[in-house]
Formats: sequence, C-alpha cells, structure tokens
Amino acid sequence: MTLRREALTVLLAAIAGYAGGLVSGWPPRVRAAKGGTIRATRFELVDSSGKVLSYWGFDPVYRGRLVLAFNARKGGELAGYGVDVGGPGSTIDLSFLTLGGWPLRERAGLWATSHGATLTIHDGKWSPRVKLGFCGGSDDSTAPLRDRWCFDIFPSLADMGTRRGPAVSMGYWKDPSGPSWRGWGLVTDSSGKEWKAP
Repeated sequence: MTLRREALTVLLAAIAGYAGGLVSGWPPRVRAAKGGTIRATRFELVDSSGKVLSYWGFDPVYRGRLVLAFNARKGGELAGYGVDVGGPGSTIDLSFLTLGGWPLRERAGLWATSHGATLTIHDGKWSPRVKLGFCGGSDDSTAPLRDRWCFDIFPSLADMGTRRGPAVSMGYWKDPSGPSWRGWGLVTDSSGKEWKAP
C-alpha cells in the first residue's frame, strides 16, 4: 500500500511538473496598446542616486535647443545631438552634433543648416581653434548669403590679443549675383604681418 502511494505521488508530481512547464512556455497574451499621444517636454535617464545621465527634450540652458544629450556623472554634457528651433518668430534651421571632454567644455561640433555644414574644433576654454566648411555670411541682412567655404585656424584667445580673425585662412568665394569666383589664402602673425594670395 505504501509502495503504491509513493508511486502515485511520484507520478502526480511528474505530471504536474510537465504541465507547469507547458504552461510557462506559452506566450503571454499582450493586449495591443490603443493609439494615442504622450506629451512631455523632457525624458530623463537617471542612475540609482537620481543623477541625470542622459535626457531627451528641451535644454533648460539654451533657448530653443531640442537635444538628445549624454552627461558625465560629475555634471556637464559630454555629447549632444539635436536641433535649434530658435525662439518665437525665429528662422533658424540648425542641426548639430557636439562632443565634449573634461573639464566638460565643448571640444568639437558639427553644425548644419540649409546653406551648408561647418566642423569646429575647440580648445579647453571653448575657444574655436579650427573651422572647416561653410562660412558664408552677409554684411546686409536682406542680401543673400555668400557662397563661401573656408578652412581657418585661430590662435588661442590668450594669444589673439586685440586682433580678431584667423591666423591662417584659405577658401573659395563666389559672388551670388554672378558667375565669378575666386580662391584665397591668408597667413598672419601677432605683429600684423600678412601673406595674401591672390
């Protein structure tokens, strides 16, 4: 009698275990979410202490800057990708990628508009030292932007003194009102001596 009872217990345990395994392997029924809209101004990823390590949304420091950013644990932005939508009435159409480094100042940036893109490289004091790409502008806000592309190298702010502008510059410029264009080269030093071409 005891032997039969033990055999029956083992058999029932085996059947229950097999049935439990089958049930646990069934895919769960997931109800489809109803279509809708989630509205927010910012999403944040935080660590166990509540420190914001990354966020997606409007940057509280820069007006109109919508960004996916990654922060260092000690604070400050290490990298960011986004757009600058400007303030009310702004016509800015700028997208950007910025890279930082210790002590958490911007070290490199890629800036793109409908006119062209510009790569900038900065020193540890956020002073731009190298610029490559579109550098067209206009002396008159109503005039079209110049088709101007350049490669510029700047001295540090400490070495620049009262002088402004690159120490080395070369590039291409086209008159927006006609077919004429020209290239240029410029090298200067701190004493104001210049070498120009043409």
